[in-house]
Amino acid sequence: MNNKKIFIHIGTYKTGTSSIQWSLADCYDDLLNMGVQYIQAGRHLDFKKHLAFFDYCHKSNYNLVRHNKWKDVNLPNLVCEEIFSSSARNFVISEEELSVPDAEIPKKLSFLKDCGDVEVVFCVRRQDKFLESLYLQFIKEPGRRLKQSFAEFLNDPETMKRAKFDEIADNWADVFGVENIRVLDFEILKQQDNLISNVTKIFGVAPDYSFPDMRQNQTISHEMAEIIRRFSAMYPKVRRGRLTLALESMNIAPQKERFIPDELGEILPSFEDANVRLKERYGVDLLKYEPVLNKVGPREKLLRNYRFERRINRIFMQLVKDAHKNRNWDFI
Repeated sequence: MNNKKIFIHIGTYKTGTSSIQWSLADCYDDLLNMGVQYIQAGRHLDFKKHLAFFDYCHKSNYNLVRHNKWKDVNLPNLVCEEIFSSSARNFVISEEELSVPDAEIPKKLSFLKDCGDVEVVFCVRRQDKFLESLYLQFIKEPGRRLKQSFAEFLNDPETMKRAKFDEIADNWADVFGVENIRVLDFEILKQQDNLISNVTKIFGVAPDYSFPDMRQNQTISHEMAEIIRRFSAMYPKVRRGRLTLALESMNIAPQKERFIPDELGEILPSFEDANVRLKERYGVDLLKYEPVLNKVGPREKLLRNYRFERRINRIFMQLVKDAHKNRNWDFI
């Protein structure tokens, strides 16, 4: 085996992946001088991540066109040629969609073992925070056209599979070996307030290297998500990206009390068995986190939901008013 080392950073979503990917892409030359190469083959020029690897490996309704584009491209040849022709020692592939619970993805990427030693880096997050953030992210993404409420989202078996981190890690361990799966706890990395450096030093980047400030994928509020969802029900072709920008430009004052969906407190307990296995096999303890408790009486629950609806209506009416005043309805 040659002395090359390949890191596959598979996310997950909402664990700082966008900031990490932009940092690796925008500092490409500096990192290359350290012997770390952010692989160019299959990397999306705008998103700075290896979306083509996911498209090549996985077929789903929302990425069918992209999958058909890449399925017949010889991605393994492109990647191996880049690795073998480079003087770098370490190579990085980063794409959060590779954490989709599909055992075929690591199998199709098994060719990387012919290029060097492979380590899979998997950053996980307590499931209640993860699924809440994932929902708010998916609602605003134009390609997915998600129309489910948060409760419906959690009732979808495909959604819940995304948070069974032990099974996802097992899929990769079956191909690359359990000893080559490195699982990280996002909450710990975030507390240290140096997430990008903490992750990239695994790839061989100098710990004291100073990355410039990078973009962050901001999470929208539940109010914004509900407005986008309802607008999409009324106008199926609504431009979600532009609608999100219109809502963000309104500078809506934050709530005095953040809205907490009723279902949020039920998420962590439902993953107890999965988290036991995750701790035993991969050394990450999500069992230590307490569920987000949201137990209130029927009267308080009605009042809270009433306040939520009133806030949505105020934001909705202000959005329409601004669009009418500025004669700008480009989000519909």
